[in-house]
Amino acid sequence: MRSPAYFGTTDILQKLRDKLPVRNQNEGLIYIRRSSNRQEASMETQLNWALQQAADLKVHVDASIKDLHHMLACGMNSYKSLRIDDAVTGSDLNRTGFCALLADATKNKSISHIFAYRRDRLARPEDASEMMSLERRVREAGVTLVLSNRIAPPRERGRPDIADDMQMYVEYYQSGEFLIALAERVLDGHRNRAMDGFRTGGVPPYGFIRVLVDSNGKELEELPKGKVVRQPGCHVRIKPKDEAKIRVWLLILELKHQGWGGKRIANHLNKASIPSPNAGRTRKDQGVRHYVTGKWNHTTVLDLCDNAAIIGMQDYGKRSEGKFRRFDGDKHRILNESDRLDENAIRLVKNSDEKLIKRSIQIEPLYDPAKWQEIQRQTEERGKSQRGIPRAKDLTKYPLSTRVVDLTDGCGAIMYGREHGGKRVYVCSRYMRTSGSDCSNNEVDGEALLAMATGYMRQLIDVAGGREKIRKRLEQFVDAGPPQAALLAQNELAGLEIRKSQLQRDLQMAGRNFALAPDDQIRQMVTQQIAAINTELADVDACIRESSLTVPHQRDVDGGVEAAMHLLDQFKQVLADPNARQQLIDIIKLMNMRAGLNFVEGIKGKKRKVRRLAGGALYFGSTPYPIPLHGKDNCQHSSSSEESRNPAEDSPAELPKSTKAVGGEDITSPPTASVDVPLCRHEGVSFTKVSRGDRI
Repeated sequence: MRSPAYFGTTDILQKLRDKLPVRNQNEGLIYIRRSSNRQEASMETQLNWALQQAADLKVHVDASIKDLHHMLACGMNSYKSLRIDDAVTGSDLNRTGFCALLADATKNKSISHIFAYRRDRLARPEDASEMMSLERRVREAGVTLVLSNRIAPPRERGRPDIADDMQMYVEYYQSGEFLIALAERVLDGHRNRAMDGFRTGGVPPYGFIRVLVDSNGKELEELPKGKVVRQPGCHVRIKPKDEAKIRVWLLILELKHQGWGGKRIANHLNKASIPSPNAGRTRKDQGVRHYVTGKWNHTTVLDLCDNAAIIGMQDYGKRSEGKFRRFDGDKHRILNESDRLDENAIRLVKNSDEKLIKRSIQIEPLYDPAKWQEIQRQTEERGKSQRGIPRAKDLTKYPLSTRVVDLTDGCGAIMYGREHGGKRVYVCSRYMRTSGSDCSNNEVDGEALLAMATGYMRQLIDVAGGREKIRKRLEQFVDAGPPQAALLAQNELAGLEIRKSQLQRDLQMAGRNFALAPDDQIRQMVTQQIAAINTELADVDACIRESSLTVPHQRDVDGGVEAAMHLLDQFKQVLADPNARQQLIDIIKLMNMRAGLNFVEGIKGKKRKVRRLAGGALYFGSTPYPIPLHGKDNCQHSSSSEESRNPAEDSPAELPKSTKAVGGEDITSPPTASVDVPLCRHEGVSFTKVSRGDRI
C-alpha cells in the first residue's frame, strides 16, 4: 500500500543535551478511531482516557465530550485538538482523520504530544514496517506518543533503537493479524449458517422480513429493521410478509418472462406510481444526506429478477470482495493476483456457480421455479455484450468527476462523466437514474468545461500581478506582525510569568520560615501564608494557560513564503501542460474547485428541441452552492411535502388493479407490448458505469 505524503521536519533547533528534537510548546492532539459503532472501546471512553492523561502530564488539549458529539453529528474528522475516524478500518492508512493527525503533528511545532488509546487505534496495517516508518517520522519530529500501555518518547533521527523498534513491530503486527483472524472467523461463520439455510446478514429482500428461529426451526419472533438478537442456538431466517410488495415482485417477473427489459419495466412501475424498495430511505453522497428518489431503476429490477428468495431458495457466495480472506466454496482463501486491480485496489470477483452454497429457506415457492430459471437464461444471454465492462479506471479522463452539479430549477444533482458519441461529457445523474422521467437530458462537454476552468485559474494568477507581485504581497502579509490584540495578550502573558516567579520565590521563603519558626503559633501563621501563596499560584497558572491560547506561535516567514511560491510555480506548470492531468486533479482537490451549471431549452436547426448550457459559476474552498446538494432530496432541505413524495419504507405500494393476492393462480395481467411506456433512447454505453440506480 502507498503511504500518504507527509511533511518532513526542519532542523531549526539542533540537538540539545539529550540530542532529541525539542518542541517549545506543550500542546497535544487526541486521535480516536472505531471500526463500527458496536465494536471495541467507545469513542467517549477513548476521549475520557486521553483527557485524563493530558491532565496528568500537564499537556494542554482543547477537547471535550461535547466537541466529540459535535464532530460526529457534522461528520467532521478534524476539530480543535481532536482527530477522529468513525466506522473506518484501521487497515486504511489514508483515513482522513489519521492523515490530518500526522500532517498537523509534523507541521505544527506547537504540538508536543499525541494521545491514542492503543496502537491498534492508530492502525491495523497489513505491513507492520509501513506503520513503523510513519510513527518514527512523527516521533523524530519531537512528538511524544502517549498510549494506554506506555509512553513513547521522541526519537533522534539516525540513532537506532532496536528495543523500541521490536516493540513497535510486535504491536502493529498483532494489530494487523487481528483483521486476518477476524476475516477467517466471519467467513467460517457465514458458511456454516448458509449451509443450514440461515441468513448471513443484510437487509431482507423486497417484501420479506427477518425472523428468529430456534435450533428446531420454530419461529420465535419477527425482527424489525435494525434489531439484532444474539441468543444461543438461535438463528435468523427470512419469510414473505408484505403481500403488496410481493405482488409487485411477481409482476416484475411476469413482465421479464414476457421479454420486457429492465429499463422498460422500471419505467412502467414509475408511471404506475409504485414506490421503489428504498423509498423513504436516506443515503449520503458528497458528505450530504439525502432521500433516495423512490423511483425504480433497471438495476433494481434486475436485482429482484436474480434473487432466488421468491422461489424459496437462497444463494451464498455469489461475489467475493474481502480484503484479507475470500470465500472459496468449502473454505476461505488468500487473495491472489486476479483479485487485485493494482497495488492498492482490490477487485470484486464473481464466483462460479458450482462454488455457491444453495439452500432452501423453508418456504413454498411464490413463483414458478421453471419460469424463474428461464428468466435467468434470458438475462444471461442479453447481458453478454455489457457484462464485464467496468467503471472508468482512468480518473484523468474526468478530472472534474463528482465536482459538477446541475443547478437548473433547483435540481442540485451531481453530474457524472461518461462517453457519448465518442465525446467525454458530464450528464445529470437525476436524468440517468430516472431514464428522463424526472428531468431533461442536461449534459455538458467535459473537455470544454475543463479548459474553461483551467483558463480561469490561469487568469486569477495574471490578475494578481504575476509571480513577483504575489511574492511581495505574501511578504507584506507575514511581516505585518501580530495584531494589537495579540500584542496585548503577549504583554499580559509576560506579566503573569513575572508574577509566577515572584510567587515561587515567596513560597521558597515561606518554607524556610516554617523550618525556623520557634513555636507552633508562628508555624500556623506560616502554614496559612503557604496555603494562600499556593492558591494564588494555581490561579496564575490557569491564567497563563488561557492567555497562551491567544498568543500566535512563531511563524517560519521565509520558509512559508518559499513554500507558497513553490506551490504557485507548480500550479503554473500544471495548468500550462495539457498532459499533466493527474497533477491537475490534485490541484482541483487542493482548491476544492467545483462547477455549478444552468441549462435551458433550445432549438437545433428549425424544430428539434435540445438542452443548452446557459451559464454557471465556479466555486472554490468552502463556498457553498446557491442551492443544497441533491436539491429537493436533501434531508436538511426537506419538508412535509417531501415526506409525502418519499413514502415510508413499509407503506403499502399502490398496485395496478390487475394484480391479485399471493398464491392466486393468475398472478398478474401485464400490459401488452403496445402499452404507452416511456422508453429510453439508445445511450451507446452501459448506464452501470455511472449510475448507482435507486441507491443514489
